[in-house]
Amino acid sequence: MLPRCRLSYTRNNNLSQKFAAKDISNGSLNQITTTGFYFGSNITEVTPYIKSHKWCLINAYVSGNSASIFVIAGDAMALSIYRNGDGVYSYYPIATKSELEKSGVCIGGIHIHSCANKSSATTKKFTPTNANSHMAGLLIVDQNNKTDVYSIGRLSGVQPLLKKSDADLPTISSGVLSVSLVAWGSIAFVSFDEFTIS
Repeated sequence: MLPRCRLSYTRNNNLSQKFAAKDISNGSLNQITTTGFYFGSNITEVTPYIKSHKWCLINAYVSGNSASIFVIAGDAMALSIYRNGDGVYSYYPIATKSELEKSGVCIGGIHIHSCANKSSATTKKFTPTNANSHMAGLLIVDQNNKTDVYSIGRLSGVQPLLKKSDADLPTISSGVLSVSLVAWGSIAFVSFDEFTIS
């Protein structure tokens, strides 16, 4: 007769890690060992496509040693990268900066919106095309070589993940996300929802 075994189930209602992101700056995509969000600059395998000082947001799905990795940079391009089980990377550029600025791009239900600023400070407004949107997403703001990264949500508001600039925090008011941008700054906003930028 086999011994009886008790199984217990614990429900975890803590969703605070849903959009947590790990910094892999000055490192390698080899540091991506689990599925989730990452960010950073000067990432070895990405620098041939995105300048080393540009910040990237990375979403990765990992299975064993293999990984499907999606990389965007605020003013560069989007890349789809596949790492096979032997650690060999294949690169597939998806969009250039000008292509992203036209109206945003949607990949697998994720909308990517990007805009850049010229020689004067401004405020960019992101208005969802659906008034009932949750506005959930990640916002990367390059404040002229000082990077800020935020978690965004209609009810949770704007939560800083990384704050290096002195610029004002973005705000959400009446369903519109407003982002102050210094001269020569740029923005990348990754969300489940589609937005117009003004």
